[in-house]
Amino acid sequence: MEEREPQWYEALKSDPIKAKTFTMEKILKIEQAAEAVEERRRFPRNVLLAAISSLAVCAALVIGFAMQDQTEPAAQQPPLPSVSSSPAVETEPATPAPPASSTPVVRITKQGTGEYVAGVDAHTVAINIDGQETAFQTYETPDLDFREINEGDKVWIEYEEEPLEGGIFQRYLKKIKKIKKIGDAPPKTGIDLLPRQKDFTVETDGGPWTYSGGLRILPEYALYVLEGLTFDDASRTMTFETDDRYRATIEKLPAGYKLEEIKQAAEKELIPIGEVQETPPSEISPSLGGALMMLTASSDTSTRQLIVKQVDDAVYGITIDFPQSGTVLNFLPRIYTSVSTLLTNK
Repeated sequence: MEEREPQWYEALKSDPIKAKTFTMEKILKIEQAAEAVEERRRFPRNVLLAAISSLAVCAALVIGFAMQDQTEPAAQQPPLPSVSSSPAVETEPATPAPPASSTPVVRITKQGTGEYVAGVDAHTVAINIDGQETAFQTYETPDLDFREINEGDKVWIEYEEEPLEGGIFQRYLKKIKKIKKIGDAPPKTGIDLLPRQKDFTVETDGGPWTYSGGLRILPEYALYVLEGLTFDDASRTMTFETDDRYRATIEKLPAGYKLEEIKQAAEKELIPIGEVQETPPSEISPSLGGALMMLTASSDTSTRQLIVKQVDDAVYGITIDFPQSGTVLNFLPRIYTSVSTLLTNK
């Protein structure tokens, strides 16, 4: 079937703009209508923006009040104790103090003569001995009488000498006497005035033990030989009464010695026995009463010690031999104590 054309088709076919339809009047109406639509759209948008702003303000107020409610109670509560405020003793016990040293205090009684210098303070006096001004403590013997003693007077003294660390000595004055004339002066070392028998406290493996010592006087030196030991004058050797493998030989070295030369000779003597070890002076047993040098060498069966000790202006070499056995714990302390009593016989 053939489709028919609409009526307006024929009208526009001849002249499509013959009749003017888009006039100025229609243009104005269209603009007025568009403005009215725009006005209606603008009103709801403003209201929406205002509503959104109001909601934002309300939300901010709610959040602010909520935060205030959370912080105020916490400020009123006392703070909880922290871990760091807990007592340290509950978690880290204090380290116990190291035990006191068990090394016994050894003092050597000595005598001599000198020139009184002066009182240094309330408990110290100075006396010149062999050209060297020496300090003596007096507080242990408060009854010392200095009323007849003046500066420059010759005096005889008896004192105790205690070795301290670093090779120094503390001296305690026990007796002092003014020498009025030459006949009053005892021998310079005071050996003739020493008691022939004296007790000594020795630290052994069984604890402190008191041994009696007998004074032995030789041409070059004197010393106390403790009980349980014997002394042979000819060889200058002390031995255990029950076992002569434990022995100590004491020799006075010639004047003008050089410690380094003595050390070299001692090392050559010790090397065949075993590795030579040198004990620093500060670590040498105080019961020796001080020593310049100690060298030790050991084998599987025995030990030898070579010790150099100075007494006044004389120097002594001590050779100590002992087997590897438990008895040495009783032998060495007695030998050391006897050696510490050495006095030069001038």
